[in-house]
Parts: sequence; C-alpha cells; structure tokens
Amino acid sequence: MAHQPAQLHIFDDRILWASMGFEGGQTQRPAPALLLGTRAPLTLTLTDGACYRGQALLVAPQVSRRLDAADAGFCSINIDPTHPWAPRMRETLAGQSVCALDVARIRHLLAATDELITGARAGEAAYALSEELCRAVWDRPAEGRDPRIQLVARQLQQDMPTRLPLERLAERCQLSASRLRHLFREQTGVPLRSYLLWLKMHKAAALFARDWSMTDVAAEIGFSDAPHLCRVFREYFSVNPSWLADVRQVRVRDCRARPQPESA
Repeated sequence: MAHQPAQLHIFDDRILWASMGFEGGQTQRPAPALLLGTRAPLTLTLTDGACYRGQALLVAPQVSRRLDAADAGFCSINIDPTHPWAPRMRETLAGQSVCALDVARIRHLLAATDELITGARAGEAAYALSEELCRAVWDRPAEGRDPRIQLVARQLQQDMPTRLPLERLAERCQLSASRLRHLFREQTGVPLRSYLLWLKMHKAAALFARDWSMTDVAAEIGFSDAPHLCRVFREYFSVNPSWLADVRQVRVRDCRARPQPESA
C-alpha cells in the first residue's frame, strides 16, 4: 500500500490533524484536544506514567503526553482555548488531565472522520465535520462568554506581538493587569502568555508549510533565534518544522481567514 500523507488543516479557531497512524515524543499545548481513533483505540501516556486507552480521548490544556496511534486511524481536534467549545471540554474533564469519552456518541461519524485521513474531506467539509463531532459529544457550545476575553483574544490574533502587552490589553478592558491575567486564566484554563505562544505556533505551522525558512519564521513571529523556535515547535507538535514542508509526509491546508483591506 502506498504511503498516505498526513493531513493538517489550520483554521483560525482550531487545528485538525489526521493520519493513518502517529507515534511521537512528549508534547503539550494550551489547547484542549479531542483525540480519535477511527479504526482502533489510541494509547496516551502521561509523564507521571498514567496510561489511557480508548477511541475517544479528551485531553486538558498544558498536559504533557506521548501518543501511540500506530495504524489506528488518528484524528486530533485542537480547539482554541477562547472558543465556546473549550468550556464544554473543561467541564467534561472536571479537573482531570485526560478523560475517555463514550465512543458510542460519535460512532456514526467515525467513517466520515476516517475520510479526513485520505483528504476526501478537506477545507470547509473538514471544519463542518469537526463541528459535528463536537455537537455529538457536547450538544452545543457554551454561552455567555466574557466579551473582555474575546477582545483580548482578537487583539492578540491580529497583532501577534513579540511580547505580551499586558498593561495595554488591561487598559482596553478597563481592568488591572493582575485582574486581566487572573480572569483570562479563569475563563480559558490557560495563562495569557501561553495563549500568545499558541497563536505563534499556529501561525508558524502555516508559514513552514509555505516553505518559509526557520530564520524568517522566527523573525515574523517574534522569536529571538531559529533554534529556540525549532525547540518550542517540536514541544508543541512533536515533529520538526521541515517535516511540514515535505508534501510526501503531510499535506497542509492553511484555511485561516485572510485579512480584508480596509474600505476607503
């Protein structure tokens, strides 16, 4: 059987990964993740030795883990911490690092999820399927999000600053810096600095796939040097950046919205 490249979809509010199998080193991200085995159970091992096995595993933000999904048919949905699905995920986890979900709730969608691996579902169809999967588990996203958190998230997404402009963001929200820091973590489950780093890695993945050099990507997202960027990227995604530029290994689809020019 010919090698099937992995499929990576990068959206503004989530990252979707699909591959026939995956075995990587330790990785952790500030985004809650829904991990699915479309053909067989996955095995997830934490740094403390705890081991979880199942076809639908929910992983909390900032949890360091190692994945064994050889020939399982693997799909990962990483949701932006400020997205309304994220509170539902944290409610289900209830303080746990990992939670095994009832696969019966999504069994009717596993065949469609398997199509992500072959690239038969891509772009908008891939996004729509990720929404179906979330609704099958949680019914509907959370409501009543704090508008100040959304304001901060939008500002960081647009500006991608080299350093976290905490005082300026706090002033825009009419909060003290310490109160904003506390509120953001309370609402999203992750620190503001970790969220900004997540946005930078999100953008870096798209740029590497467009054959940008390590040096140019580091400069674009505000890293002091290329080796530092490479180390952080491997910690997040468990692969080298150069791997994303190899179309024999992975097909990357940058589905982020493009900024619209301001009207005159």
